[in-house]
Amino acid sequence: MSYPPPVPPAGGAAEAEMPEWKGRPADWLTLSLFVIVNGLVLWNSLTHDPFVGYDAGAHIDYARTISEGRLPSKEDSYESFSAPLSYVLPALFRAADTRLNDIPPGDADLRMARFWLLVNAAISVGLTLSLLRVCDRIRPGDPHLRLVALLLLGSLPVYYKSFAQARAEPLVAFLCLASLEAAMAWGGPGRSRAAGAVLLGLLTGLAILARQWNLPVALAIAAFLGLQVLRAKGRRLREAGWLALACAVTLVSGGWFYVHLDQTRGGLKEAFQKKPRSFSILNQKPSFYFATGGSTLFEKPFRPAFRNQLWPILYSETWGDYWGYFQMAGGRLGPSGRWKSMAGSRLEEPPQGEVRPGLWTNRSWMLPYLGRVNRLALFPTILLGLGAFYGLRELARSLTGPDGGPGARATALLALAAWLSAAAYLWFLITFPELEKGGTIKATYLLHTFPLLAILAASVMQEIRRRSGRVYAVLVLILGLVAIHNAPALVSRHSAFFLGAGG
Repeated sequence: MSYPPPVPPAGGAAEAEMPEWKGRPADWLTLSLFVIVNGLVLWNSLTHDPFVGYDAGAHIDYARTISEGRLPSKEDSYESFSAPLSYVLPALFRAADTRLNDIPPGDADLRMARFWLLVNAAISVGLTLSLLRVCDRIRPGDPHLRLVALLLLGSLPVYYKSFAQARAEPLVAFLCLASLEAAMAWGGPGRSRAAGAVLLGLLTGLAILARQWNLPVALAIAAFLGLQVLRAKGRRLREAGWLALACAVTLVSGGWFYVHLDQTRGGLKEAFQKKPRSFSILNQKPSFYFATGGSTLFEKPFRPAFRNQLWPILYSETWGDYWGYFQMAGGRLGPSGRWKSMAGSRLEEPPQGEVRPGLWTNRSWMLPYLGRVNRLALFPTILLGLGAFYGLRELARSLTGPDGGPGARATALLALAAWLSAAAYLWFLITFPELEKGGTIKATYLLHTFPLLAILAASVMQEIRRRSGRVYAVLVLILGLVAIHNAPALVSRHSAFFLGAGG
């Protein structure tokens, strides 16, 4: 499929870095959405309890060890297999904070974790700006693609939940999109080839240094640009040289950590905290692949339902809080009379007859609400799914047909990165199964794919708009209404605003 040709900016190549705002209604709506999305991320960063999150203690232990000037061992943190880049800024803050202020280690950890969430808020601004720029590369000057892509991404509770935690995935998502954006600019005007190769290699190297989830993205970039090299008739050797330079920069900037893993942990598969199995789909029970959750998905989408069932847990984590670290909250009064907030498994419904004196949770009203969120989210989920298959179609066309131009190539690259990431994550779940409860089924681990899917789904919407503006307007209205209904799910309940004092 061919896309509209790029519209050169009036002020030269430098102005192409940012999308233009021309005062059209769609542009003002996009700008408003941009402010709302990042405003909500900032609000959560300021109010969410930074010790509440998946493996929060292990990630804080990791950053504390980095602040001491060394990479962590297994004894320091069971997350020590993770790549270190996302821990560096919080660690530097902690090192400077403890040097300048005489504070207990626990307070230093808390201040570092709060700083970490503010870093995440800044990362969200960069990610959403990159999303708008990528949309402009696919359909230059089209405000509707930017609007719908940002609306879809901004309506996902998993986005806000992930950015409200002290962990690596926010940086993973930003560097994923930034490296893909650099790959889309490969060979374009306005930049020297050497600078482009170095920038691409550096961004991709930093992406894999943020966490292992970006390894499939790096593979997608290398494979896709390798195909472009093969198609570069008459200049294949020169293009291959630039690609080799980019790969070399990637290996130098990000590959060193994987050499470290091989030397200290016995390779990538041995690096996780769980022992791997030989890959076989029989590692998981049939319910892992085929269970849908039934009516519980729309009534009580919270642990311990759907034990180790891929689709209902992933769906409930994307649109809600299956594991209980964001919207599901509670607490109890301790012996000293101080309020102690609770998260995760502590919020599970107690066995029949068990009494928990002094325990308060928001289960009675939050669970029915999250059930309605899951029901209404079927519509945007279908759109995201259509986007994934639309991208797969564009990828097949790009591989087998004539060059459709920069927009078609960009779409195909997004699809390849998203599908390879999903396949790698499925491989991970099968190779490292957790049969008892499926604790590694977390939509946050796929956070970097959601901006890609949002852009692909928005592209589907633009195809609908090309055929019928009225149908498109109705669909955007429905998306907006769903987003409004789901808005309470975008705000953390693990703060003093919703819990008791000190919660």
